[in-house]
Amino acid sequence: ALYPTVGAIRAISRREKIRYAFDFHSPWHVGGENDRVFIPLKHSASQEQDARFSENFEKSMIPEALPYHAADNIPPGWKWNLAETACFGNYMYHTAGAELAFTLETPYFRAAGKAFGQGEAVETGRCFARALRIYHGL
Repeated sequence: ALYPTVGAIRAISRREKIRYAFDFHSPWHVGGENDRVFIPLKHSASQEQDARFSENFEKSMIPEALPYHAADNIPPGWKWNLAETACFGNYMYHTAGAELAFTLETPYFRAAGKAFGQGEAVETGRCFARALRIYHGL
């Protein structure tokens, strides 16, 4: 692994059963689809699970969080979102066997017209956690 953290993640995934794996990230562009919260979906085989989580996440959103709409997710194979790309989500899904494995993209500055700030980021994380609890059946 190029980075020690990547090596550690690989070692943990070989040792433990990983059910959920998420990469919280910001897109590398500004403008267009990059100015909203979205998930670049990678796995056609997990469409049902991804859709269920996305629906829960959208329903869990509160006004203080950055806006998220499942319709903003990027489907596998769309433009730059190639299913075979070497990335965290693909590794955790295909190699580690995670049920849900993807990246949550949050913009640097504005999400659907709402300014990005620490409070908004924290609330978005709380909404994400709430959606995962619902998905998991807790």
